[in-house]
Amino acid sequence: MVQNAKLFKEETSDSPMQYLQKYRIKMAQNLLRDSKSEISKIALKCGFKDANYFSRAI
Repeated sequence: MVQNAKLFKEETSDSPMQYLQKYRIKMAQNLLRDSKSEISKIALKCGFKDANYFSRAI
């Protein structure tokens, strides 16, 4: 598992968790820009525990 994380970081310059966090934030940015959904619903849809956690992540 550690070896996979190391290879992943070599390829992406991010740890798997950093990559996932960036992906979630990018998805949320797109939804915030393109939809009229509430922030709390977008946060949940993007995998954040709640809107407070989402606001701290960005």
